[in-house]
Amino acid sequence: MSQNAFQNCFISRRKVLEDFERIYSAYSPAVYRLGVLYLKNGSAAEDVTQDCFVKLLERGGFQSESHIKAWLLTVARNLCFNALRRAKRQVPLDEYIPAAPDGRAVMSEMYALPPDDRAAVYLFYYEGYASREIARFLQTTDAAVRARLKRARAKLKQILEDVNE
Repeated sequence: MSQNAFQNCFISRRKVLEDFERIYSAYSPAVYRLGVLYLKNGSAAEDVTQDCFVKLLERGGFQSESHIKAWLLTVARNLCFNALRRAKRQVPLDEYIPAAPDGRAVMSEMYALPPDDRAAVYLFYYEGYASREIARFLQTTDAAVRARLKRARAKLKQILEDVNE
C-alpha cells in the first residue's frame, strides 16, 4: 500500500468516526427516551440505544442525513418490541424519565396509556413529529395516529382531573 493510499484510508476512517460521533451526540438522547418510554427501564433503554447505533454502523451510514433520525427511532421501536416479547412481562418504572420541567406530571401519567398511544403522544409532543411521520414509525395509518392522539389526550385529561381533585 502506498503512502498516499494509506493516508486517504486513515482520513476516511477518521471522517466516519467524526460523523458517527456527531450523529450519536445528536440523536442518542431521543433514542434513549423512546427506549425508556417503551421499556420503562433505563438500563434496558441504554441497551436498545447501543444496539440501535451498532445497527447504524453495520448499515454503513446513509447517503443523506435527512432520514437518520427517523431510521434510528424506527429501529429503536422495533428493538423495544423485541425486548418486550422476550421478557413477556411489563417492566416496572424504576427511574426518573427526562422530560421538560413543565411536562413532568404529564410524562409520569403517560404510563397509564397503552404503549402505542404513549409512543404517539411522545413522538408528537416531545419529539415534534407530524402524525404522518408517526404513522410510518408505528406502521399504521395517519388516521389511526390521530385517533390515538385524541384518545390519549382525553384519557390524560381525565387522569389529570382526577389527580387534581
